[in-house]
Amino acid sequence: MFERRPADVRAVDVATGESEVVAEDIWEHRTNALGYNPVDNYIYGSFDTDEDGSWEFGRVGSDFSVELLGLPEGWAEGPGEPWDESFDRVVADFTPDGHYWAMLRLDSGASWAEVDLDPASPDHMSVASSGDFDVPDGWDPGADWAYNVDDGKFYMVANRTDEHTEWGLLAFDPAAHTMSVAAEIGQLVGENGPLSGGTNTTLFGAMYSDADGYIYAAHSATGQIWRVDMASGEAVFHGRAAGDVTNTDGARCTTPEPEEPAQPFACGPGAPGYLFQGSPARVSSVDLVTGESQEVAEDFWPERTNGFGYNPLDDYLYGSFRVGDGDGWEFGRVGADFSVELLGLPDGWPETWNTSNQVIVGEFTDDGHYWGMLRGETSSSWVEIDLNPDSDTYFTVVDDGVVDHPEGWLPGSDWAIDVGDGNLYTLGHGTDEATEWALMRFDTTQHTLAVTAELGQLDDGDGPLTGDSVGAIYADADGFAYASHNSTGEIWRLDLSGGTAEFFAHGPGEVSTNDGARCAESGLPVDFGDAPDSYGTTVASDGARHSQLDGLTLGSIWDAETDAADDPAALDGANDDARGDADEDAVAGPIELSSAARSSTSVPVTVTNTTTEPATLAGWVDLDGDGTFGSDELRTAAVPAESGTATYELAWDGTGELASDSYARFRLFAGEVEEADVLPTGSAAGGEVEDHAVIPASDDGDEDGTDDGDEDGTDGGTDDGGTEDGGAEDGGAEDGGTEGGTDDGDGELPDTGAGVGGTVVLMVALLMLGSLAWVFRRRWLLGSGESV
Repeated sequence: MFERRPADVRAVDVATGESEVVAEDIWEHRTNALGYNPVDNYIYGSFDTDEDGSWEFGRVGSDFSVELLGLPEGWAEGPGEPWDESFDRVVADFTPDGHYWAMLRLDSGASWAEVDLDPASPDHMSVASSGDFDVPDGWDPGADWAYNVDDGKFYMVANRTDEHTEWGLLAFDPAAHTMSVAAEIGQLVGENGPLSGGTNTTLFGAMYSDADGYIYAAHSATGQIWRVDMASGEAVFHGRAAGDVTNTDGARCTTPEPEEPAQPFACGPGAPGYLFQGSPARVSSVDLVTGESQEVAEDFWPERTNGFGYNPLDDYLYGSFRVGDGDGWEFGRVGADFSVELLGLPDGWPETWNTSNQVIVGEFTDDGHYWGMLRGETSSSWVEIDLNPDSDTYFTVVDDGVVDHPEGWLPGSDWAIDVGDGNLYTLGHGTDEATEWALMRFDTTQHTLAVTAELGQLDDGDGPLTGDSVGAIYADADGFAYASHNSTGEIWRLDLSGGTAEFFAHGPGEVSTNDGARCAESGLPVDFGDAPDSYGTTVASDGARHSQLDGLTLGSIWDAETDAADDPAALDGANDDARGDADEDAVAGPIELSSAARSSTSVPVTVTNTTTEPATLAGWVDLDGDGTFGSDELRTAAVPAESGTATYELAWDGTGELASDSYARFRLFAGEVEEADVLPTGSAAGGEVEDHAVIPASDDGDEDGTDDGDEDGTDGGTDDGGTEDGGAEDGGAEDGGTEGGTDDGDGELPDTGAGVGGTVVLMVALLMLGSLAWVFRRRWLLGSGESV
């Protein structure tokens, strides 16, 4: 936008109306009749060379420097004197062939001139044609025009000669050199009432067009930008640029070089949910397993957004976008880079939904149809839109209607698809009891809304949720939906077929506006343990659970479950391998643990980490058998980045006792985790959990080395008062005892010739040899960390 004298240049975002001055005082006098040449990508216009009205053509570069070009060849013979005297009433724009078309508004009628400004043309800077034409009766031509690539005509927003608040769309046909009324718009009512024309300062002095058939008209006095459909004449307030300017003119590339379209999203396993919050809108990526979020688009849209859904046919997000000052809205498509392409309103949009009724609930079915809802107090309006890119009725309303609410219930502010039955589900609350919740189903065939399960209060321990709003609901491919509460951020997992709700994670909260979308065809792979639930294993017990991260596993196999077990009674440390893949391959179980007080048991744990980040291995053994894992039962080890598959030793000292039924838990966490933050329960992003049964070691002995009846007697222990295999039994020698030492049954030792003293010495020697053998075996024959 070129404005004022000396001339400044302002860059205007026609999508939002936001603008900034990019060049000051580029010309000391007035400029006008500017257009963007698509052939050489320069802006051309007329430049006042002094105060007496003399002027020349000029070319403006991207640094806003001006090169004067003089007057085109044939100018004097063509347009001539009227143009020289009235250049301030000239409008202009380019056709795709690099021809500059200008119009001079006269007191009666108008003149036109065509100038060849194709740099490669032999007639460059020459008048190609010129002449006069009639203006439609009752209309004053506008103060700028813009080219429509669809039909090859120039369009302007003009007002009536006798009713300056009545506006219309005029079209100039460069082939026929005629002007006609394309559409009567009527009044353009902005925030301060109807716009008025009639003078240069109250006309639309700058007009820009796009490649999609719209013209953007900027009102000089107010700065209001109105978007006008050049095919239908429909006008929508679109934004606000700088206003209160006496002289404005605009230029924009109408036929830009094709841009690479925004890439679609990826719908792989474990795809995140996308959360749209606030005004201006921002976008966060949410890991539904942990509730952790990361802002991926700040200032995504200057106004409020809502009603998002993920189209499974093209992998784009679609939703509704407030435009201008929030007086209207349009549908838009969002790419993986979070760029927005506005689409307008679909064909056949219901009259009952005016431009102020923004869609607040949106979701897709698998046929690429978008289902939107506008919630009321006792009933809601719904609409079905075909957004299948290959359909002949793309962006057309297929059906719409009104559905009554179940008595006593209000549907939620978002809904999600069940890919199993093709219906839409929402988390509603009671109209009288805002802490009572229900799972509600909208039948996409019958167009009815019903309660499928009354859930009662939803309380994760911090108090029951109230019905202020559940603005974001995400679906997965396994028949679950994940409802995110606006103010608390709590995420509750809804079993759509079973009709239950479980607290699942803490997500982003403390906002008044939430909306969410996720690819419903993506599963949400989660790994659980399988120890008894007293250890914290199931979702209901906030059990240990991990989302999937390629390259980070305990052992080498990772499989997914929707919960730790269908039947909690089956949690026995071996149930996980019985369901799905046998992924409990990090530890050879059951684990045999020595309880001897001076012993230590080392458990080898196999870990795979091919990621570029380090990881943390943690293990717990329930040494005291209380059915929980305590912080004193935790051992950890660091796992380097890109370390491949390796084995790490975690060791536990004996306590002198070990429960007959005990369990161990091993967890692998992504990143370097402080030991104080390593917990045996709760969710984690990436990694895996394995639970294993723990049993006493089969060769456990008393801590003093005696075995109270050990059969081989090698530990130097006595059996019924005598040694076996080198010790005396019942007073006699056996297998290496002294010859002739057999008991003859009279209760006396036979005479060996050594006497009583010799027998005593012999017994002491044998006991000492047994003790030495025990020490030798313990210290030199057993490896570090092994036990006897």
